[in-house]
Amino acid sequence: MVYCLCFLSFLLLKRIEVLSRLSGLLADEGISISALSTFKTDYILIKSDEAENAQKILKEAGYNLV
Repeated sequence: MVYCLCFLSFLLLKRIEVLSRLSGLLADEGISISALSTFKTDYILIKSDEAENAQKILKEAGYNLV
């Protein structure tokens, strides 16, 4: 199974930075992702068994998850 994180990007320049930071944080902890980008939204796909740990890592880094 796959878990999906979705984030909205309103400024194109910031969008690149956000995806880079998120993927770097997860990679540092050994969590693999697949990223899918659309015009206004980016999706990060994570294996379900790594989803809880990924959420914890991102929350500790200051990201708000809804």
